[in-house]
Parts: sequence; structure tokens; C-alpha cells
Amino acid sequence: LNAGYLVFENRRWSIYPYIGGGFTGYSAAEKDIEENERLKRLGLNSFFTQAGVGIDLKILSDSYGVYPTFVSPDCRFSLKYTCRMPRFERRDPLLSGSQHIITLSYGIGGRGKKRDL
Repeated sequence: LNAGYLVFENRRWSIYPYIGGGFTGYSAAEKDIEENERLKRLGLNSFFTQAGVGIDLKILSDSYGVYPTFVSPDCRFSLKYTCRMPRFERRDPLLSGSQHIITLSYGIGGRGKKRDL
């Protein structure tokens, strides 16, 4: 779950920092646990907090004068950086530290922000 604030926006760019938190868990498959009971203790569960920043590059099809079939009015490339600080249930020096996540995505919107009524 994240919450952010849009600090800059124009026709081409959006920039927004965000913070959040969540839960992640890893465990062995049930079939493997049935074969080896010790794998039940393998699970790694963690609540985590995270903070990051996102930058969106908007592809505005009306700036080209036409609406190409593969571009809707609200398409965008998004680049996000997230620093995640997990708190694993098990205390182990090997599990200390943080994760740095970089995500590049492409989004397609269904309609523009302005509507004709």
C-alpha cells in the first residue's frame, strides 16, 4: 500500500514521491514440505516499509495531430525507484539490509482527463 504526492506535472512529465508498506512471504511448495518436514521452517516472512520516487513520461497522441491505433490519449512510460526496508521474522545477519528496486513500465489509459458531456 503506497501513498504519494504529485509534486510536478505538465503535459509531458509527472514526478511524485511516495511512501508505503506491505507484507511479503516466501515458503517451500506444499509438495516439497510433505516430502521433507524440515522445509516448513524455511519460510521467510516480512513486513516492510518503503519510500521512492516515480517519473512518468506522457505520450500525448494529440501532439502528433492524429490518434494512432496503438496509442491512447493517456499512455505513459513510468520509471520508479523504490527503497524497501524489510523486517524479517528471523533475526539473521544475512537477512539484514534493504532492497533497491527500479521498475520501468508502460501504461495505456482508456480515456483522456477531459470529457464531453
